[in-house]
Amino acid sequence: MNRARTDTPRQGKARNHNQKRSPELMRRWLTILMEWPNKRRASEMCGISLHLHDYWKKQSERGPAGGEFAVTLGEGEEAVTKEFHEWIDECVDVGADRVEEEYQDKALGYWEDVIYEGRRCYEVDPKKPWKVVKGKVVPNHLKDKDGNLVPLRVWKKSETAQHNLLKAYKPGRYRENATIDMNMKGGSFLVPAQALNEAEFEAEVAALNEAGRKAVAKGK
Repeated sequence: MNRARTDTPRQGKARNHNQKRSPELMRRWLTILMEWPNKRRASEMCGISLHLHDYWKKQSERGPAGGEFAVTLGEGEEAVTKEFHEWIDECVDVGADRVEEEYQDKALGYWEDVIYEGRRCYEVDPKKPWKVVKGKVVPNHLKDKDGNLVPLRVWKKSETAQHNLLKAYKPGRYRENATIDMNMKGGSFLVPAQALNEAEFEAEVAALNEAGRKAVAKGK
């Protein structure tokens, strides 16, 4: 009896043993895991079975050390070689730290591009007058040193992310039934700018269009 066809969870399909001796594929899987700390996603992005990495792990744990399941990550003097199963938790931790950093950015503030009616908005050059194209007032957009349009961005923050981080770092003070005092010493967050909501943004666009129309009418 072919045991590979009876004990595998892949609906009776035999495991692809040709992949088990690919250090490059194992290295790629671990590298993706550091970016996306999810084993299922790493497997899908590598194009391998969802259960193949479990097979690699079991074989790596069996040894011998320094054998076909030894994987080297890093380059040059920073290169480190470990057994495949020893890398997994470390790579997940690196990926989790990356997720936490991005979550902290949400809490402390981040710049977000302005998208209006499905289109990206750009900064207007205050030193150049508006122009009329096919009867419509069009602003002259600001360009960077390379001649590219400068995206319009607003400063945003997530109070939910702030609350969750405070609960994680100071659970004794910021538990679920606690009242948050954002004015306490060391507890306030400084935000350099305030994000515009949709209504405010539409009002500003309307005001700019009106100013442009008046400027064109005055020029006539």
